[in-house]
Amino acid sequence: MAAFSNRGDFEAWLVGKPRPIVVAMVSRAALSTVPYLAGYVGADPKHRAAAIMLPCFRAMAPPWFASTWPNQGGAVHAATAATAAAHAGYATAAAGHITAAASAAASVTASAASWVRLSKDAAAIDGGMSPQSLMDRPVWPDGSAPSGFEGQWRDLRRLLLSLDQDWQVWSNWYDDRLRGAAHPGARSLIAGLELERILIPNKVWDDGPSVLNARIAGLEAAYR
Repeated sequence: MAAFSNRGDFEAWLVGKPRPIVVAMVSRAALSTVPYLAGYVGADPKHRAAAIMLPCFRAMAPPWFASTWPNQGGAVHAATAATAAAHAGYATAAAGHITAAASAAASVTASAASWVRLSKDAAAIDGGMSPQSLMDRPVWPDGSAPSGFEGQWRDLRRLLLSLDQDWQVWSNWYDDRLRGAAHPGARSLIAGLELERILIPNKVWDDGPSVLNARIAGLEAAYR
């Protein structure tokens, strides 16, 4: 059974694994750190929500989509190609913020709870679970989220929603990932909606949260 206690253990386990497994594991690892940005974003909510949270959500959506719908083939490739250049641009523009945000998230990345969570994901894969089924599970299965995680997410969600920029399109999306697909409170998965979300043109993303999130809110209203 996989038992990680550090980054080296995790990377050694990943060696030789098929790409879908690597993408799914890394995607879930990224999802588990989001709330720990609350304190950093809270120091300057409007600016840092745009500079940090929008790129973070944008970076997480394509790998989550690719792992959740692995048979989308060309659609997944198109989604990845369409966002790759923009990811690089965001990373360059927000380099200072991302460094600070990474420091804020470092404690959870290195925490015992995070390595236990990753180990459970790896054990599920080693036991025959598909990457797609893994992505359907809660980010923190069996109520294993570390102390303070839920409170940090409540704080970050409140900060984002207080900006009145339709941030619910991302807070709801993240809540669904935390709960897992089978949770009675999770919304139904709609491949078309999620593909359109990540294929929104770069120009719209560059226009900032107010414009981008309103566009996504329109998509959700149409699909749901």
